[in-house]
Amino acid sequence: MAPGDVLVVRFTTPAYNTVLMIAGAVVTTEGALLSHAAVMARELGIPAVIGAEGALEEIPDGRGRAVMLKGTDVAVMRHGERVFAVGGTCPHRGGPIADGTVVGAEGLALDEANLTGESELVVRGPGEPVWSGSFAVEGAALFEATAVGPDSRAAKLTETARTFRHSRSPLERANDKLLLWLVLLSVPLAIGLTISAFAHTRTSTQRVQDITAGVVNLVPEGG
Repeated sequence: MAPGDVLVVRFTTPAYNTVLMIAGAVVTTEGALLSHAAVMARELGIPAVIGAEGALEEIPDGRGRAVMLKGTDVAVMRHGERVFAVGGTCPHRGGPIADGTVVGAEGLALDEANLTGESELVVRGPGEPVWSGSFAVEGAALFEATAVGPDSRAAKLTETARTFRHSRSPLERANDKLLLWLVLLSVPLAIGLTISAFAHTRTSTQRVQDITAGVVNLVPEGG
């Protein structure tokens, strides 16, 4: 290990003291604030990331890994010799959606049926846009996010759909008026039917039958 390199291990013990003295930083997959690595990092004044699950997993070029760091989801991605880490936005763990531009791709094919309605897969390459709401079906890619969360295209489409109100057609408005008049006319008819039943029917059972039969017929279908 050369001076200034980052030491990435499962955990450290006093046997690592000599190595820690020349390390530029230390990363462990286990441990807490009082672990050996954390205490030594504070004493030596070097950066330390303690308890980074998945830190020892190798990341192939053009791929990413989801790791947990202090209870926060972190997306770690590799492109060549460069490694990118984005906290709290890993799509594999339900992070916010994002639009972006493809930086590097290997056979990337997207399903954009949710956006365009087309079932055919769309091939994307470096420099081409990728919209939120599409799904990677084949290949792998690294892209630069340009709009995240509420600023993404999918979020804006969803907000537009929520606020959209269909304007009623003239036929629908005419049907509403007709239904209103029928309801208003049914009220005096129901009253007249009740009076007639009490005036011309002697038994209470027959009155209930006559009133029920008449009122049911006055109620519009579907009302």
